Amino acid sequence: MDQRNERLVHELLVRTSCREDTAQYFLITPKLLPDLFYHEKMKILCIFNGENVPSANDWSPETYAKGLIRAAA
Repeated sequence: MDQRNERLVHELLVRTSCREDTAQYFLITPKLLPDLFYHEKMKILCIFNGENVPSANDWSPETYAKGLIRAAA
């Protein structure tokens, strides 16, 4: 699916699943486009897995954020 349609489908899913009269939804995806529409009722969980992921004892949100900033520079 191209980026335009992926964004449209994502926004449709978000608006539909965040209404008062709907059930709970889970979206599991290997990737997401940047700057998608998110609703204030959404909860986002990022799960990282693989050989390059640090162990739970060595990981912190601050360290992860610093790594993202370094990678973007």
